[in-house]
Amino acid sequence: MNILVIAGEISSDIYGAEIIKQLIAQKPDITVFGIGGNKIKNECHTFISNIAHKHAIGILERIDKIKFYNDLCKKLREFLSKNKIHKAVLIDNPHYNFKLAKIIKEFDIPIVSYITPYFWMFPDLKKVKRLVDYSKKIITIYKKEYEIYNRFTPEVYYFGHPLISLIN
Repeated sequence: MNILVIAGEISSDIYGAEIIKQLIAQKPDITVFGIGGNKIKNECHTFISNIAHKHAIGILERIDKIKFYNDLCKKLREFLSKNKIHKAVLIDNPHYNFKLAKIIKEFDIPIVSYITPYFWMFPDLKKVKRLVDYSKKIITIYKKEYEIYNRFTPEVYYFGHPLISLIN
């Protein structure tokens, strides 16, 4: 089985690397492709692109990154056309996951959303519904996040925050 893990931020890169470690430990025959940062790069079998350092906050920073993300979308489409991917895991990337999910869905690849972008907090129900529409499964880390998504899909699971194990 081939899995693609995408993390667009530094914290997501850490969580993505942990997911990859666990997947490989539990299913040694799995092949993991990664888009993220150095943590994912060190854990996956094939690293496609480093995007974790390109996270942007605010409009001006995002405008500055448009060419980079347009190139990433082209690279992702080319990669998916040449490789059979069975599942994709998208980890918290509020500004670009919609774009990346659209490309992934063109190839009929089921998407698991983990640590959803925080627009559920406000709540921006339009964006919540968009995420539900592209996600086969949603794994949440906060109870309120779970409750919001559970209103729109039964395929939502409450995992708890991954950092909780550090204080136990």
